[in-house]
Amino acid sequence: MNSKLIIGYALGTFAFLYATYAAHTFGTNEEESAFNVLLCVAGGLFGWITGILLTPRDDEKKDFSKIGGALFTFVTGFLLAKLEPLFDAELNGEEPSTMLTAALLFVVCFGVGALFVFVGRKYWQDEI
Repeated sequence: MNSKLIIGYALGTFAFLYATYAAHTFGTNEEESAFNVLLCVAGGLFGWITGILLTPRDDEKKDFSKIGGALFTFVTGFLLAKLEPLFDAELNGEEPSTMLTAALLFVVCFGVGALFVFVGRKYWQDEI
């Protein structure tokens, strides 16, 4: 096994676990903590789906090409449109720090989920 892949997966696991821990501790009450952890899980799940769409196998390419491109374009445009006001408000010293924290938790877990699947399907599948 490639030691770089193992180290990458270990660091990714640490990042996901820390994000989940941070999500739980950022909540001011039990419901908010649960919601933050759910955002991490949802981010990882959507990252997983995105990783699969980004690295289709030969028999999946035809099915994923149209669906994946349209879905990816819509989701990224939608997320960028929604995140810009959060960053503007944060930079201007306004209130939505909790929303920015939630968005960052989602993005971190999304990135880890997407990278786990992307790397596994693209580089590790030949070694298994």
